[in-house]
Amino acid sequence: MEGYRRGALILAQHVCQTLTNQDFLLYPIVYLYRHHVELALKQLLRSAAALADEELDPKASQDLEKHRIDQLWADLKPMLTSERTGVDVSQSESEGIDSYVKQLSEIDPQAQAFRYPRDKRGNASLDKAPEYINIAVFAEHMEQLCTSLDALDSYFDHELDVKSEMASDGY
Repeated sequence: MEGYRRGALILAQHVCQTLTNQDFLLYPIVYLYRHHVELALKQLLRSAAALADEELDPKASQDLEKHRIDQLWADLKPMLTSERTGVDVSQSESEGIDSYVKQLSEIDPQAQAFRYPRDKRGNASLDKAPEYINIAVFAEHMEQLCTSLDALDSYFDHELDVKSEMASDGY
């Protein structure tokens, strides 16, 4: 998961430092960041359920098998409460994640648009993409999103470790 993020960042830094290859590297940069976000949301969803001692509902389980980051975020968001997982995401942070996920989902809902120039029916994959993307700004915002998701992941990992230690000690 981290490799996709680092790959995207390295490519974005290359484009910004050399002012070259932006037309060739834009697709991989966006795809790599989007894939990192997808994998992070899937991991967070599983961790949140484990921390809350809950089974994922059938819809969330099905969403784990797909590439819809908007659906994964919709499944995870209600679990981010102190009652369920011990974490309360601030309204501003939640709105920020909402915004980034929505934008990525609108452009590439199935994680295919930045992988293939055409869909299975032969239509252009990026019919909803903006005409221009500032790679420096895009990478900066994606890094903010990834950092927020990674902070949640670190918190869940820590809490799951504590929970496991307590269980092994008989608590």
